[in-house]
Amino acid sequence: MKLLKNWYYVIFILLVIWLIVDNIQTRMNESNQKTESSNPFAYLVKKPKIGSPVPDFELSDITGKKYKIQDLNGKPVVINFWATWCPPCKSELPLFQDLKAIHSDDLVILAVNIQESKVTVASFIENNKYNFPVLLDENGMVTDEFGVFAYPATFFIDKEGIIRSHYVGQLNKELLQKNLETIGIDAW
Repeated sequence: MKLLKNWYYVIFILLVIWLIVDNIQTRMNESNQKTESSNPFAYLVKKPKIGSPVPDFELSDITGKKYKIQDLNGKPVVINFWATWCPPCKSELPLFQDLKAIHSDDLVILAVNIQESKVTVASFIENNKYNFPVLLDENGMVTDEFGVFAYPATFFIDKEGIIRSHYVGQLNKELLQKNLETIGIDAW
Protein backbone atom coordinates (compact mmCIF):
# COMPACT_ATOMS: atom_id res chain seq x y z
CA MET A 1 0.00 0.00 0.00
CA LYS A 2 2.84 2.35 0.84
CA LEU A 3 4.42 1.65 -2.56
CA LEU A 4 1.15 2.52 -4.32
CA LYS A 5 0.92 5.80 -2.37
CA ASN A 6 4.47 6.73 -3.46
CA TRP A 7 3.49 6.10 -7.09
CA TYR A 8 0.61 8.53 -6.74
CA TYR A 9 3.07 11.22 -5.66
CA VAL A 10 5.36 10.42 -8.58
CA ILE A 11 2.46 10.56 -11.05
CA PHE A 12 1.22 13.81 -9.50
CA ILE A 13 4.68 15.41 -9.75
CA LEU A 14 5.08 14.27 -13.36
CA LEU A 15 1.66 15.71 -14.20
CA VAL A 16 2.60 19.07 -12.67
CA ILE A 17 5.91 19.12 -14.58
CA TRP A 18 4.10 18.27 -17.81
CA LEU A 19 1.62 21.14 -17.25
CA ILE A 20 4.45 23.60 -16.57
CA VAL A 21 6.39 22.55 -19.67
CA ASP A 22 3.24 22.73 -21.80
CA ASN A 23 2.51 26.22 -20.47
CA ILE A 24 6.06 27.39 -21.24
CA GLN A 25 5.89 25.97 -24.76
CA THR A 26 2.56 27.72 -25.35
CA ARG A 27 4.01 31.03 -24.16
CA MET A 28 7.12 30.54 -26.29
CA ASN A 29 4.95 30.06 -29.36
CA GLU A 30 3.00 33.20 -28.52
CA SER A 31 6.15 35.24 -27.87
CA ASN A 32 7.78 33.96 -31.06
CA GLN A 33 4.93 35.54 -32.95
CA LYS A 34 5.76 38.86 -31.26
CA THR A 35 9.57 38.64 -31.34
CA GLU A 36 12.22 36.91 -33.36
CA SER A 37 13.79 35.39 -30.27
CA SER A 38 13.15 31.88 -29.00
CA ASN A 39 13.59 33.15 -25.45
CA PRO A 40 10.20 33.01 -23.70
CA PHE A 41 11.14 36.12 -21.71
CA ALA A 42 12.31 38.19 -24.68
CA TYR A 43 9.16 40.26 -24.73
CA LEU A 44 9.99 41.42 -21.19
CA VAL A 45 13.37 42.80 -22.23
CA LYS A 46 12.68 44.84 -25.33
CA LYS A 47 14.96 47.73 -24.50
CA PRO A 48 16.52 49.54 -27.41
CA LYS A 49 20.02 48.43 -28.31
CA ILE A 50 23.18 50.48 -28.07
CA GLY A 51 23.75 51.98 -31.50
CA SER A 52 20.04 52.25 -32.26
CA PRO A 53 17.96 55.43 -32.42
CA VAL A 54 16.34 56.52 -29.19
CA PRO A 55 12.64 55.59 -29.10
CA ASP A 56 10.41 58.55 -29.87
CA PHE A 57 8.36 59.78 -26.94
CA GLU A 58 6.67 62.84 -25.51
CA LEU A 59 6.16 63.45 -21.78
CA SER A 60 5.22 66.43 -19.65
CA ASP A 61 7.33 67.71 -16.79
CA ILE A 62 6.00 68.55 -13.33
CA THR A 63 5.07 72.07 -14.53
CA GLY A 64 3.13 70.78 -17.55
CA LYS A 65 5.75 71.63 -20.18
CA LYS A 66 5.95 68.94 -22.89
CA TYR A 67 9.24 67.38 -23.95
CA LYS A 68 9.53 65.46 -27.20
CA ILE A 69 12.78 63.54 -27.46
CA GLN A 70 13.12 64.09 -31.22
CA ASP A 71 13.10 67.86 -30.64
CA LEU A 72 16.33 67.52 -28.65
CA ASN A 73 18.48 66.28 -31.55
CA GLY A 74 21.61 68.36 -31.85
CA LYS A 75 22.56 67.99 -28.17
CA PRO A 76 23.60 64.92 -26.23
CA VAL A 77 20.88 63.70 -23.84
CA VAL A 78 20.96 61.75 -20.60
CA ILE A 79 17.69 60.03 -19.69
CA ASN A 80 17.48 58.73 -16.13
CA PHE A 81 14.54 56.54 -15.05
CA TRP A 82 13.97 56.86 -11.30
CA ALA A 83 11.46 56.91 -8.44
CA THR A 84 11.22 58.72 -5.11
CA TRP A 85 10.94 55.41 -3.23
CA CYS A 86 14.21 54.10 -4.72
CA PRO A 87 17.26 54.80 -2.45
CA PRO A 88 19.89 54.35 -5.23
CA CYS A 89 17.86 56.68 -7.46
CA LYS A 90 17.76 59.36 -4.79
CA SER A 91 21.49 58.95 -4.13
CA GLU A 92 22.52 59.62 -7.72
CA LEU A 93 20.23 62.61 -8.43
CA PRO A 94 22.72 65.10 -6.90
CA LEU A 95 25.23 63.99 -9.57
CA PHE A 96 22.76 65.04 -12.25
CA GLN A 97 22.23 68.36 -10.50
CA ASP A 98 26.01 68.95 -10.49
CA LEU A 99 26.22 67.89 -14.13
CA LYS A 100 23.44 70.32 -15.08
CA ALA A 101 25.31 73.17 -13.38
CA ILE A 102 28.46 72.42 -15.39
CA HIS A 103 26.89 71.50 -18.75
CA SER A 104 23.67 73.51 -18.94
CA ASP A 105 24.45 74.68 -22.49
CA ASP A 106 25.76 71.49 -24.09
CA LEU A 107 23.86 68.60 -22.45
CA VAL A 108 20.18 67.83 -21.82
CA ILE A 109 19.33 65.88 -18.67
CA LEU A 110 15.88 64.34 -18.41
CA ALA A 111 14.84 62.56 -15.22
CA VAL A 112 11.84 60.36 -16.02
CA ASN A 113 9.84 59.51 -12.92
CA ILE A 114 8.17 56.15 -13.02
CA GLN A 115 4.44 56.09 -12.29
CA GLU A 116 4.27 58.33 -9.25
CA SER A 117 1.83 61.15 -8.67
CA LYS A 118 2.68 64.66 -9.78
CA VAL A 119 2.23 65.89 -6.19
CA THR A 120 4.70 63.33 -4.79
CA VAL A 121 7.32 64.05 -7.44
CA ALA A 122 6.94 67.85 -7.32
CA SER A 123 7.28 67.83 -3.54
CA PHE A 124 10.41 65.68 -3.70
CA ILE A 125 12.01 67.86 -6.40
CA GLU A 126 11.17 71.09 -4.58
CA ASN A 127 12.48 69.79 -1.22
CA ASN A 128 15.77 68.81 -2.84
CA LYS A 129 16.01 71.95 -5.01
CA TYR A 130 16.70 70.07 -8.25
CA ASN A 131 16.36 72.20 -11.39
CA PHE A 132 16.73 69.73 -14.25
CA PRO A 133 13.60 68.65 -16.15
CA VAL A 134 11.65 65.93 -14.34
CA LEU A 135 9.22 64.17 -16.66
CA LEU A 136 6.23 62.14 -15.51
CA ASP A 137 5.68 58.70 -17.02
CA GLU A 138 2.36 58.28 -15.26
CA ASN A 139 1.20 55.20 -17.16
CA GLY A 140 4.66 53.60 -17.53
CA MET A 141 4.52 53.40 -21.31
CA VAL A 142 7.85 55.17 -21.94
CA THR A 143 9.50 53.08 -19.24
CA ASP A 144 8.19 49.96 -21.00
CA GLU A 145 9.33 51.28 -24.40
CA PHE A 146 12.86 51.54 -23.04
CA GLY A 147 12.61 48.08 -21.46
CA VAL A 148 13.38 49.43 -18.01
CA PHE A 149 12.67 46.90 -15.29
CA ALA A 150 15.23 47.87 -12.63
CA TYR A 151 15.94 51.30 -11.18
CA PRO A 152 17.73 53.55 -11.63
CA ALA A 153 18.37 53.07 -15.33
CA THR A 154 20.21 55.67 -17.40
CA PHE A 155 20.52 56.02 -21.17
CA PHE A 156 23.18 58.16 -22.85
CA ILE A 157 22.15 59.50 -26.28
CA ASP A 158 24.46 61.36 -28.65
CA LYS A 159 23.54 64.56 -30.50
CA GLU A 160 22.27 62.54 -33.49
CA GLY A 161 19.74 60.70 -31.30
CA ILE A 162 21.65 57.41 -31.13
CA ILE A 163 21.89 55.46 -27.87
CA ARG A 164 25.61 55.12 -27.07
CA SER A 165 25.47 53.70 -23.56
CA HIS A 166 23.04 52.33 -20.99
CA TYR A 167 23.62 51.73 -17.29
CA VAL A 168 21.35 49.99 -14.78
CA GLY A 169 22.07 50.74 -11.14
CA GLN A 170 23.39 53.64 -9.12
CA LEU A 171 25.95 55.78 -10.92
CA ASN A 172 28.92 57.33 -9.16
CA LYS A 173 31.16 60.07 -10.59
CA GLU A 174 33.51 57.62 -12.30
CA LEU A 175 30.75 55.56 -13.92
CA LEU A 176 28.93 58.70 -14.98
CA GLN A 177 32.11 60.10 -16.54
CA LYS A 178 32.79 56.85 -18.41
CA ASN A 179 29.26 56.78 -19.86
CA LEU A 180 29.24 60.50 -20.70
CA GLU A 181 32.43 60.05 -22.72
CA THR A 182 30.44 57.82 -25.11
CA ILE A 183 28.38 60.90 -26.06
CA GLY A 184 31.29 63.35 -26.19
CA ILE A 185 30.90 64.96 -22.77
CA ASP A 186 33.73 65.43 -20.29
CA ALA A 187 31.75 65.61 -17.04
CA TRP A 188 34.12 67.15 -14.53
